[in-house]
Amino acid sequence: MTQIRRKNGTIEVVDDDYILASGESIVLPFQFRDEGQRAVAATTGLVLHDGMGNPAGYKPGYVFADADDGCADADAAYSQYCRDLQDAWMDKERREQELEADRQAPDLSDVKALRDAADETRRQYIERTVNAWRTAR
Repeated sequence: MTQIRRKNGTIEVVDDDYILASGESIVLPFQFRDEGQRAVAATTGLVLHDGMGNPAGYKPGYVFADADDGCADADAAYSQYCRDLQDAWMDKERREQELEADRQAPDLSDVKALRDAADETRRQYIERTVNAWRTAR
């Protein structure tokens, strides 16, 4: 069991495999701070430092790791979060239509196919615009 400090300052006990959310931090008694760094290095193989290359744990402040293993997962999660925010206004049916249209995108390596795709997109746009007043949202 590990103690964490939430964003609002409250301290809570969580499982050891808990992943910290944004703004949360692990609470360690002062005498165990160096041991906490060694435990992270032993289990993950990451070397923690203070951003200037000095070992972390000797003074309060930010802690960094050199490995980019977690960055790909974080980037993927952030991209998914952004997509969800961008599509939040759409209803489920509209979102599925958008995804289906993306899957059926034409091959853009051929100039003729590119022109045909542009013409078709313009035709669909004009049709939507002309008939927009007929549909209620």
